[in-house]
Amino acid sequence: YSIWRPLLAWVNDERKIVAKLARNAEGAIHAEDAAQIREVFWRDESLLERFVAENPAALTPDLLAIAASWRHRRVGTFTVWKHCQRHTMFLDDEDAHAVLGLNSAFDEILPMAPPIMVEATLLPFEGVIVHDGLILPYNVFLGPGIRRSLLERYRDATARGAVHKTLGDPTNATEGRRQGRRLRRQPDLHRHRDGRV
Repeated sequence: YSIWRPLLAWVNDERKIVAKLARNAEGAIHAEDAAQIREVFWRDESLLERFVAENPAALTPDLLAIAASWRHRRVGTFTVWKHCQRHTMFLDDEDAHAVLGLNSAFDEILPMAPPIMVEATLLPFEGVIVHDGLILPYNVFLGPGIRRSLLERYRDATARGAVHKTLGDPTNATEGRRQGRRLRRQPDLHRHRDGRV
């Protein structure tokens, strides 16, 4: 939140996307507003570059480095393949990504059990993969044929060593695992049930 909320507010100030941001008493931006701003933000790479270069939120160097690492994000349609003990496996067209569910596990927020197709933005965060707080599921049933194809894709990614536990170039895998454990004890980045982000 210490990065995402001020970043969204800055993007909105720069691009005048939402006339007046709706927030609750804790400063959380309503999901509908956040979704509009986020769409503009991820489409324009220069916004992230400027946010990092200008540091309008006066972030610490560590937080600024995290924001800068988001240039390695993965955006698009994924298939949530399965829930594991420590993460949930997302598949794209070629690879697999082990994504942390943080405090709220994915099986608590997705409308159905895997496999399920979703629109999502995956982000690196101190050696692990998280997402930007907004996951949009497709109301599509995946039949037996598609499930077999997904299983083959997952097995192929596993055999190729293409199951990613971070994005970009991790500088310290041990610290990343430590941060991943710490993240599970911190406030969740998922869309809240009352529509906050």
